[in-house]
Order: sequence, then structure tokens, then C-alpha cells
Amino acid sequence: MTEEHLPPPAISSTLEFKDKWKNIFPWVRFDNVLGKMFCSYCIINFLTRSNNMIIGTYNLQKCTLREHSKITDHKLALEHHEKQNNIAKCEREPMNFAKRSLDQFFKTNREKLQFFDLVPLFKNCYWLAKENYL
Repeated sequence: MTEEHLPPPAISSTLEFKDKWKNIFPWVRFDNVLGKMFCSYCIINFLTRSNNMIIGTYNLQKCTLREHSKITDHKLALEHHEKQNNIAKCEREPMNFAKRSLDQFFKTNREKLQFFDLVPLFKNCYWLAKENYL
């Protein structure tokens, strides 16, 4: 019998997935059919790599999640996920992002502001208008 056809190991009643773990580890997913935990960030961001949380684990313990959060693959996947979220947020709210940036610029540079400082600002405004963000 090959490994893929083996039934899952016997799981004692003390080893069960707890939904409250999702509050601490937002990336954890549990498949009720397979009885395995997965890391959604690692699956999405590193399909070519392999760690226990990509293929799924029957080790349903909180310490498994803590240990997974410390490995390099997961840290890289988390970093990539956060970058993607920041990009998506800027794409969803370009006007708010642009307005906050301009407000911050004017607050910190009001006394030193000269004409040549305004050129990049007008170029940005032009681009925003051209892309129908204004």
C-alpha cells in the first residue's frame, strides 16, 4: 500500500483543531474532510516549496502552529502576503493614499516649499487625473 493510500493516523480525542487558533494564527486553515491543518500564506505564495503546512499536517497542536510561524518559508510567505495587501490597499484607495501623502508633505515642508518642489506634485496629480482617480 502506498503512502497516499494509507488512512490518516489515529487521532486521539485530545488532538483536535480549535477554531480559536484562527484568531492567533490568521493563516491557518483546517480541512474537515482530510483532518489536516494547512498554512494559506505558504500555499498561495510558495507553491514550489514544500513544508508540512503546505501538504497539510495531522499534528493538530498549537505548538505546531507556533513552530511553523518561526520557519523561514513561512516568514517569507508572510512578508510577501503583507506586501500584496499593501499594494492592494493602495490600488483600492489611491485617492486616500495620494491625499495623505500630499497632506504629510505639506505639513512637514510648508516653510521650505518652493516652486520646483511643486512640479513632482503636479505630475502626480496629472497622473491621478489621467488614470481617472480624481
